[in-house]
Amino acid sequence: MDTGLISRRYAKALADYSAKRDEEARVYGEVQQLAKLYRQETLLHEALQSPVLPLEEKVSAFRHLSPAPLSISLVDFIRLVIRHHRESILYLTFLSFLDLYRERHNIREAELVTASPVGNGVEEDLRKRVQEWSGCTVNITRKVNPALIGGFIFRMDDTLIDASLAAQLRLLRNRLGNEPTRKI
Repeated sequence: MDTGLISRRYAKALADYSAKRDEEARVYGEVQQLAKLYRQETLLHEALQSPVLPLEEKVSAFRHLSPAPLSISLVDFIRLVIRHHRESILYLTFLSFLDLYRERHNIREAELVTASPVGNGVEEDLRKRVQEWSGCTVNITRKVNPALIGGFIFRMDDTLIDASLAAQLRLLRNRLGNEPTRKI
């Protein structure tokens, strides 16, 4: 994802700083949670953009939203970003950090969409096969879409496998609709 030059530079600084403090994996988990919360909480956006709130109150907003205490690396980083009046790019910096961490640690994100919920065994089997094929660690996000009727859709980077019954019916409908009719 292209998130801009400034946010990528800040993300690299966070990655390097947290790696020096041996907190990079912890910061990765915290940034995942904060990015998700940032998308959902409109009050957080307003609080960060407010010129009235002092720096420490903006930092404490992140601390209160986090279910666990934040790492020193992340708190220092958030404080730095706010001190330099870069609050508007904080979310993009989080996204850049997540991408950078995945790149450094050879992690890829994948999505599995099924017509009905599948068990953990199916997900683990798929994860093992994809990891053998790709040579990297794979995080799979599961979604359920009853419109698929049956089967699944698997997405990872530029790879798309659509083995859904809905796609097969669509293909069949297109083939039957395009065939010339025979008259006897």
